Amino acid sequence: MKLIHVINPNRPIWDKIVAENHFKMKLPGYGGDTAIRQKEIIKLYHEYCSRFYEFLDSVDGQTIFRFFNDKYPHTGFTDAKKIDFIMWVDG
Repeated sequence: MKLIHVINPNRPIWDKIVAENHFKMKLPGYGGDTAIRQKEIIKLYHEYCSRFYEFLDSVDGQTIFRFFNDKYPHTGFTDAKKIDFIMWVDG
């Protein structure tokens, strides 16, 4: 799912640390039907995006986002990447 971010930098990167620690989400294990696993992963990624953007739009998310921009004003990072950095460090 990191490839999605490469293609569209505004989409969040699925990160195991962020997913598990912030959203209590975990990818399904290997084994069983691959097609079913793939559908579940896609469903989880959509849920992950929803939660990610809810956090970005929240008061806490916007506060953290402003602090990031004040501290590092010229990174060229997308909003999604900035929040990803913050959530990963907070992990």
